[in-house]
Amino acid sequence: MREVSQLADEISDWITDYRRCLNDNEAKYLRAQLSKTFAEPFGYFYLTYKLHKTPVKTRPVCSDCASITHALGQWVDEQLQPIVKAQRTYFKNSFELKQRLLTLTLPANATLFSFDAVSMYTNIDTEECIARLERYLMDPITRQQFPHFSAKALVAAIKIIMRNNRMKFGDIFVRQLIGIAMGMAPAPTIANLFVALHETKELLSFLDNGPLLLLLRFIDDGLGIWLHHENKDIDTINWQRFQSAVNNGGLRWEFTERSKQVDFMDLTIQIADGKIQTKLYRKPLALHLYIPPSSCHPPGVATGLIFGNILRIYQLNTQQQQIETDMIQFYHNLLDRGYQPSFITPLFQKAIDNAAKYLSQSPAYRQQLQRKRLEQSRRRVFLHLPYHP
Repeated sequence: MREVSQLADEISDWITDYRRCLNDNEAKYLRAQLSKTFAEPFGYFYLTYKLHKTPVKTRPVCSDCASITHALGQWVDEQLQPIVKAQRTYFKNSFELKQRLLTLTLPANATLFSFDAVSMYTNIDTEECIARLERYLMDPITRQQFPHFSAKALVAAIKIIMRNNRMKFGDIFVRQLIGIAMGMAPAPTIANLFVALHETKELLSFLDNGPLLLLLRFIDDGLGIWLHHENKDIDTINWQRFQSAVNNGGLRWEFTERSKQVDFMDLTIQIADGKIQTKLYRKPLALHLYIPPSSCHPPGVATGLIFGNILRIYQLNTQQQQIETDMIQFYHNLLDRGYQPSFITPLFQKAIDNAAKYLSQSPAYRQQLQRKRLEQSRRRVFLHLPYHP
């Protein structure tokens, strides 16, 4: 408990030292959570299996939501989010990626490739990550570009988070010494920025003056469009130089072959007649284990399941025939889970109408509606009651 007391004191001192950088609600929340989590201060460590890998691998996870550092991690994440979103290789989700790809007209020598970080979180050197982020955040140019944060407060908070990830596994208590603080709220954001800073320094030259037409990344998954040189030897040298530059950033990345089609995230992306086409990608072991109708979830959950998936089918497919194929497959998947046609058929029609209406709206109008809903949610008062079907 001595280490816990020291960590609690360190967080408390940080709140005192940088109180002027916090609004009243932030300061109140941080102090309340510090007191609330003191008795049970550690996250919980567990493994999930990656059954689609050969051989089968595991993903280490730390459930951090009730740990003593979680509230401070949330604050760090909020401060870093606008910075990460401004990075050149950033994109929000598959739909945004698709929209950006559809604007491209590609020459005949263009091919697609993807690249994936090997165990990103656990292989990022802690001190190197802190040093890289500190140099960037303390830079006057960065502070001028992003005036919303206090550089000293943010760097100090990042150091506390990165160096104090403690977790419980059964009756074992451990402290993470190497890697991004797994399970912490800002872990994806910190990892994203760590790689983005290397990309800005070493890789964007391939975009501006080289064989890359496009380079985008979603945390540890990257996508690129390569323009082949007419001389195969020069093209091979350029490709090797690019791979080396990617791998010199503190992580090891694995690359797919360059081709006219690639599976990336939940998309199959293809070049056809100089334009991009996309369709939904599902892993071979996808079992489509949707919530069954016998589950004790409120009825609205099933409605949301159908509306959400229909919208996703419309958003991510570029060809109408593929949309119809995916909807039929989704319909049969729900039947396999026990849903009755009389229940899901009317919902499918409403969901199709909803998807068409949503996609007809401009991005600006969608953002306006989103802000309105957010404002309404802040004024909403919740009455929690137990639900039993």
